[in-house]
Amino acid sequence: MPYDPIPDPLAAGWTKEGHEPHFPSGTSLRITDTTNLGLCRFFVVDPAAFTGEIELNPSVLLTPGFSADGQQTIGVHVAINDGDRQVRADVLGTDGAGVRVALNLEAGYSRGFVFPNTQATFQLKRLVDGTGVLAVPGQTPEAIPYFQLAASRRIGQQTIEFGSDGTGQVSISEWFTLGLPPLPRETPFAAFTVSRLQLRVRA
Repeated sequence: MPYDPIPDPLAAGWTKEGHEPHFPSGTSLRITDTTNLGLCRFFVVDPAAFTGEIELNPSVLLTPGFSADGQQTIGVHVAINDGDRQVRADVLGTDGAGVRVALNLEAGYSRGFVFPNTQATFQLKRLVDGTGVLAVPGQTPEAIPYFQLAASRRIGQQTIEFGSDGTGQVSISEWFTLGLPPLPRETPFAAFTVSRLQLRVRA
C-alpha cells in the first residue's frame, strides 16, 4: 500500500495534477481551488493494493463559502479506481450549513450521510468483488454493487486519488488524514558523550 499523503503528498510519492496551490503543514494539507476551471488532485498507481480489500479513513474540512453546481457537487473527493469503475466519495453541499458525503454512481449520487458542519470524517472501502462501501460511526453503512458505481476516469490504471476536481467550483479543503500507513520518519543519529576513557598499555 502507498504511504498516507497527508501532510505532504509529493514527499510520500504521489503525483499532482493541476496548478492550483497546495500547502503542507505539520499535521494537515490545505488544497485551494481558486478558479472555476482549476483543479488540484493527487494520485498514486498501486495495482498490488487491488488484490485485496482497500480501506481509507479520510477526514477533510471545508472552509465555508465554497460553491457548488446543480447537483451540489463541490469537486472535493476521494476515489479508489480499478481502471474500469471507481469507488468515489464526493463531499457535496447541502441546503443547510453542513456537507453531505455520498458515493458517485453511474447516474447521480447515493443517499450518503449528512454532517452538521463542514468537516467530514468517514470510511471508504472497496471490497474484493468491487463493491463500494461508505460508512460513518453510528449509522448503517451504504454498500453499492460494482456495476452501479461510476465509470473510471483513468481507464486501465489502478489508482487511489483525492483532491479537488476542476468541475466549475471554488473551494478550500483541509485534509487531516487519508487513513493509509504514515510515511516513515528518519530517526536522528543517537549522539553520545564519552566522559572518561582509560587506556592501559602493557609492555
